[in-house]
Amino acid sequence: MEIKNMRGEFYFDPKNRQFFRVNDNGKKEGMRNPEAQVNRAIKAINTFLCSKGYDGIAEGIIVLVSRAGIVMNAPERWKTIPLDSLTEFIEALERQTSSVFTDDICKKLALSLLDEDRSEAMSGLTTYYAVSEKDVIRGVRCPECHQIPMERKHSRWSCTRCGAECRNAHLGSLQEYRLLFGPEITSRHAKEFFQNESLNFTIRVLNKSTVPKAGKVRYRLFHISEKLTYLEGFVNNEMKQ
Repeated sequence: MEIKNMRGEFYFDPKNRQFFRVNDNGKKEGMRNPEAQVNRAIKAINTFLCSKGYDGIAEGIIVLVSRAGIVMNAPERWKTIPLDSLTEFIEALERQTSSVFTDDICKKLALSLLDEDRSEAMSGLTTYYAVSEKDVIRGVRCPECHQIPMERKHSRWSCTRCGAECRNAHLGSLQEYRLLFGPEITSRHAKEFFQNESLNFTIRVLNKSTVPKAGKVRYRLFHISEKLTYLEGFVNNEMKQ
């Protein structure tokens, strides 16, 4: 299921494989195509099932959560339904299905998915894309205008561009570091990435927001857990652009 919580009028262009909406102000906005997202997801799960010796039988649906969203030009392949119709859609699939996986097969496939999931010891994007560390812009990102860096003043982060203030903007920066360099971080690297002069503040942040690992205090490794919701505002802004 590709879930969309948007308002406006939606248009799927089957010829150019594009998707856009007209917002409440009458402005046309190009966006990622939900139909293409469903296609990728179905291809991935069917490929996985075939690799385990089972027929790929995945079905797809685009679900609109907001009642203020109206499909003006429907997609070519997959249905688009409001959230209220989801139960009815699933029940119809059950009636049309002649055979399903047994509980034992479902458990086996679930364990296979867990085994094939990426390890937490993953390398960062800088390694994957061969980007030099010196090319990475350091600093805490403003959660409002997404400018880098913010300044630390009186127990708050302050944006020099839009004037926004935030106590926990560094939590988003920890997630950025995790994606760029991997989930392990030292207090020295965190201090440099935050562009903050206070080592004591950095250590307090790491002790509160990460999982400390072995090592002396100054060189101790900390594990950054995945909490990508802290980057949601920035990612959505980048997607719109």
